[in-house]
Amino acid sequence: MYSLPTLLPVVDATRRKKGHFAFSPTFFFFLQGGYIDAYMGVFTLVSASGDPVVVPRDPAIICQSTWLQAALDIGEDEGVVPVACTRTLECLVAYMKNHATYLENDEQEIELPISCTCNTSAAGLGYDVHEMLAPSDVAFLDSCVGLGKPWPLEMQELLLELWVAADFVGHSRLRNTCAVYFACRLMSATESDILGWFEGGMERARSVTSAGLPDDNGGDRLLLLSDQDRLHILREMRNVLDIEE
Repeated sequence: MYSLPTLLPVVDATRRKKGHFAFSPTFFFFLQGGYIDAYMGVFTLVSASGDPVVVPRDPAIICQSTWLQAALDIGEDEGVVPVACTRTLECLVAYMKNHATYLENDEQEIELPISCTCNTSAAGLGYDVHEMLAPSDVAFLDSCVGLGKPWPLEMQELLLELWVAADFVGHSRLRNTCAVYFACRLMSATESDILGWFEGGMERARSVTSAGLPDDNGGDRLLLLSDQDRLHILREMRNVLDIEE
């Protein structure tokens, strides 16, 4: 049985938005005598394509999402997540179930990387995902969105959609975890690593983006920027981004 505080407050909502639930100032559930009816059974998430994905109404899972808490507070038993496909919702629920087993032992704070020179690894390389995220989070995302080479575009899209879905349902930890994971994977990669991600997918990449450099040999192969060019772009970005000190 999960160890939870006797009272679980839910953040007040001040606005109604399409796709979001409005809810009363405070919602409480009591552990004494068992869970109240609102937290029994399952809650159904509905994907953009209309497919249902169920979430157990386990307090250790529900407490991770302010959106789910709000839905249960007003007596809903299902809700549409229009920003996510069925597979993404399945990954979202799988993460919540996985994280529920680490709630008591996982106290590591997530810090978002803010520069390409941040020094967070013992080797001094920066952007070390194992230094920034809990082992359970790294293992889950490696398994969910693919660890090896190549890194298919479909898996990259899945990670980005999971990131957006986490933000939609108010799961701040997963949202930040996806952001750090993506930043680490992108900024720690060499040019050859990135080229490897697109193995077998270059035709699709060419169809969805006009970025890249022409082939020096006159061909139409889409080339990526060199490491030096990418660092130059990062430096130039500092001139247009308003970074609060």
